[in-house]
Amino acid sequence: MMIQVRWYENRYLCPRCKSEWKDEWSCACNDRCPACDLESSPTTSRDLSRQLLPEDFQGAERRLRLKAPLTATAEQARDYAEAMLEGR
Repeated sequence: MMIQVRWYENRYLCPRCKSEWKDEWSCACNDRCPACDLESSPTTSRDLSRQLLPEDFQGAERRLRLKAPLTATAEQARDYAEAMLEGR
């Protein structure tokens, strides 16, 4: 089973103040305008998703402090990769 790290670059245009911005997230979700705080839907979303890498498994093992190598599950590796993309 192939598990992907889901990641999107969302672009927004505020209908109230016409501010434009972009943000990256694990889904094509609404965001708040940085200028006027109005909730807005993305105007476009670019799919930046990718397959899990060996580094994602290694990072998950370090983060979870697993003793044996190659013991992180694909779900743990995906969670680790998404956390790294989010900057956590």
